[in-house]
Amino acid sequence: MEKPFLEVFPGLNIADELKELLKLVVVEKVTMTKDRSSIRVYIRSPRLIHKKNIYALEDGIAKQLFPGRPITIKILEKYRLSAQYTPEKLYDVYRDSILMELKNYGMIEYNILRRADTKFVTDDKMVMTIEDNLIYRERSKEVGRVLEKIFTERCGLAAEVEFLYKESEKKDPMDQPVFMKPGGELVLGVQSEENYLEGAAESAPWDERTSNGGFNGTFGDGNGNADANSSVFINAFSSSIKKIVFCEFSRISFQDVPSRILHGTSH
Repeated sequence: MEKPFLEVFPGLNIADELKELLKLVVVEKVTMTKDRSSIRVYIRSPRLIHKKNIYALEDGIAKQLFPGRPITIKILEKYRLSAQYTPEKLYDVYRDSILMELKNYGMIEYNILRRADTKFVTDDKMVMTIEDNLIYRERSKEVGRVLEKIFTERCGLAAEVEFLYKESEKKDPMDQPVFMKPGGELVLGVQSEENYLEGAAESAPWDERTSNGGFNGTFGDGNGNADANSSVFINAFSSSIKKIVFCEFSRISFQDVPSRILHGTSH
């Protein structure tokens, strides 16, 4: 059972402008890892919410509702937009938010999107022209995958992303992209493949796999579908964040004991 966001988190201190936007947002499901170190909140909104506001909500929930606890909050948003939106219009108004999201995900992906010459050749096909080098050719596949998932799965608009490559131009060294090697060393300009392909990117909110954060459907079926347990969990949040008691085999019972979830006690 879904519930309005402001009912699920009634005590959350939110700026008035953001609170107005959240009046139309509903929580579809809430999931938690078995070790209770991470919580995911699945929301649906008829209006776009900039990623900076999503990050602010995540931070506010963690600090205000779970003070002093090492817990990660991740909000996964879906939008049901009006018929006036096309992929091109969505990209125009949502690009800055996507850039912020990609910047947190990886600087290479962020720079590819930021530097790309973009045009829509049809209503549902976006062509991005970028500099031709080894790094950009490799990582543009990931950028395309991410954009298509944002268009299709998050916003409900089918879209295809294609990349074209243009010859690299000689640039002033100060205008070269900066990349981070494994270990944190910054390198200037286009580097060889081993400088960036070692190690995987951080888990991203557009990917729903068990390997990303250990979420395995403790509440819900793991495929984005809410069930009776997920509905109860949402209700538990909206009732002063009542205690969730974890039992064997990931089965759950709920006890009417105020605020235990905030303190992590089991008895």
